[in-house]
Amino acid sequence: MTDIVAGRFQQQTDAHAAIQNLLRHGFRRDDVTSFFVNPPGQHARFPVGGDRNISPAARGAGLAAIGGTILGTALGFVVGLLASQAFGAVAIIVGTAVGAYLGMFAGALTRLQGRPKGRRDDAVTQLRSSGIIVAAHTPTPKSRDEAVRTLLSSGAADLEAAQGDWYDGQWADFDPTMPPKRVSAPTR
Repeated sequence: MTDIVAGRFQQQTDAHAAIQNLLRHGFRRDDVTSFFVNPPGQHARFPVGGDRNISPAARGAGLAAIGGTILGTALGFVVGLLASQAFGAVAIIVGTAVGAYLGMFAGALTRLQGRPKGRRDDAVTQLRSSGIIVAAHTPTPKSRDEAVRTLLSSGAADLEAAQGDWYDGQWADFDPTMPPKRVSAPTR
């Protein structure tokens, strides 16, 4: 593991200029790389798509659907029982079935519209935004400070520091789903 500093750029020309600035400030070509990062949720880490096996917002939707089914069944039975005076016994069956279905649907949707449990307001700011990442291998504190200054002066929208594997001029173990560790300009 080694230190890596990376900046995010929106335009390819800005990313290319940042790479040139890093090279002018003493970084070797093998110590600088760039790549594109998709928006959160669009990294296709699973065969069916997405970044996670289970959506955090969907947790608890199954239990909410079961609760809605129980409540909907009871209400549907009561409505069917009242309607049976006019339509016969079939109204009880239809009312119960429709109530169960609508209750299940309403229960799941009610849970899905809520916020995921345990989610804080700053969780959204921890996601890595899409864009072109310019990363620099910074094995020394001096090179780290120089990379931070150079990327900031080149117009990086976000700056992050990481511990990672740098192999053959590339950030080999970059994971777009991991929250970035933001950094700011070094103090002197």
